[in-house]
Amino acid sequence: MLTQDVREEIRQKLDLAALAGEYIPRLERAGSRLKGLCPFHAEKTPSFFIHPERQMYHCFGCGEGGDVFDFIMKIENLSFPEAIERLAAKAGVTITRALMTGRDRERQAAKESLAFAARFYHEFLLGKEPAAETARKYLESRRVSVEMIKRFSLGYAPGGGRLLKALAAKGTASEAALRAGVVVKPPAGGAVREYFFNRVIFPIRDAKGEVAGFGGRVLGDGEPKYLNSADSSFFSKRRVLYGLWEGLKVLRNAKTALLMEGYLDVIAAHQAGFENAVAPLGTAFSPEHAQLLKRYVSSVVIVFDSDEAGTRASLRAADILVEAGLSLKIAQVPLGKDPDEFLKTRGAESFREVLASAQDFVEFKIGVLSKGRAALSPEEKSAISREIIASINRSPDEVLKDEWTRRLSQRLSVSEAAVRREAGRAARGASAQASPAAPAVAVAASPLDPDRSILLFILQEPTLAEGLRPADFTTEKSRRLWEELLKLKPYESGWPARLLGALAGEDRQAASALIVASTQGFARRPEEELFKILRRRRAQARVRELESLLFAPGRSRAADPRLQEEYHQALRDLKGTGK
Repeated sequence: MLTQDVREEIRQKLDLAALAGEYIPRLERAGSRLKGLCPFHAEKTPSFFIHPERQMYHCFGCGEGGDVFDFIMKIENLSFPEAIERLAAKAGVTITRALMTGRDRERQAAKESLAFAARFYHEFLLGKEPAAETARKYLESRRVSVEMIKRFSLGYAPGGGRLLKALAAKGTASEAALRAGVVVKPPAGGAVREYFFNRVIFPIRDAKGEVAGFGGRVLGDGEPKYLNSADSSFFSKRRVLYGLWEGLKVLRNAKTALLMEGYLDVIAAHQAGFENAVAPLGTAFSPEHAQLLKRYVSSVVIVFDSDEAGTRASLRAADILVEAGLSLKIAQVPLGKDPDEFLKTRGAESFREVLASAQDFVEFKIGVLSKGRAALSPEEKSAISREIIASINRSPDEVLKDEWTRRLSQRLSVSEAAVRREAGRAARGASAQASPAAPAVAVAASPLDPDRSILLFILQEPTLAEGLRPADFTTEKSRRLWEELLKLKPYESGWPARLLGALAGEDRQAASALIVASTQGFARRPEEELFKILRRRRAQARVRELESLLFAPGRSRAADPRLQEEYHQALRDLKGTGK
């Protein structure tokens, strides 16, 4: 079992802010905390806070919070044992054995099945099996080099039960292979069969470099032309980009991604030296894709096909990237070709010229909406500006919004002041429509609201918790948090993480928000402030208790003079007279 000491050693050797900085482009100082745009949901105003001293984070927008283990588990979709192994390696801490649940073991076995299948497909393609000759000739016809075949671990799925036999020989349980999606059981019953057969295989790796799924291109006239692994607990088409792992180093250095449409576009780009090319997996570009890119780059050049479908897809992706706060341009490959064809026929230098001539977001959208016409009527200008302003207002980056607004006015030959007035009206209208919805932080904090001040004080200075009584709290949730805090004494380093580890669900989320909030100079003298609240709250409780004794049905008011005197004194205390 992994001991608390080992966890604490990992926490002490790693800096949460430094780790988060690898995924969040801009973290700014805000008092004793750091703030930035949350990597777990799309937002325009930073609501994600890190407290370096306590090594805790919390997003007051979506409610996510915790320590360094929680952060890496959430952002990389890891189980706790996987997070321990990842962070231990990063911190230089040796661990002998992580505590794995049955579910963790199942997940690990499934991932091992994926890795085995990837090696099987790859070796089958590179071997001398006659069954793979058609696949080899197909890749040769697409001018995919042997170097790229090896770099992307391309393979061939022959079918005929060959993978099943190889898995059985390895001793892999059929449940693990089913969970991995490399084999399937027909809905109507019958024998387990291979999911991919007679297809060129494109292994899809996550940001950790592990095989998460596959894409398969049929050879011949079968349907569908491209088939992806089904979504699972460790694979989602909306959260993975093809080529990301293979180009990760270049992406981080270049800070710019080339967003393409398909597997072969990405491979052709990498082969030509453009190793920052990535693509969604045959599905629409999603907000999750944008958040994934944002961990590594600050700008994106969209290079989709230049046909009508590619143009529509470019506009959809552009709006998503704008909302994520990324700078972007759109490049169109001429002659109706896709990037793969263009690179093969025209070469890298011509493609570099295409990228250099990429239009900014506003220019491209105006061109599409105006259908290339130079002369526009006032009504057309108004309609186009409203649509583009709606896109610009999605951005959380005020500098980008300002620049795009200026370019919009120039391109349409409309006064900048008029465009800015229209943008302001649109923003106010959107804000008014959104206002009825309660902010997420209020929902998360509501179970503890009656006791919020008390909890903030004791989380600012945990030793104060020892002077409280169960009756000082008005909700059971608050009482549970206080009781768990008491169990941590003495309050050594790492107590915030241990407190969260003892809580679950709403309790844990609320505690995370309160811990981070309590660090921002909540009170200079928390002991004095807490005493004032407790004195009043206890006086109120005593007044209610005395009223039930003095004014109970059938009881004479003349009775119990000492209780009456105490009652009147308590009332005076509540009024602040003390006399």
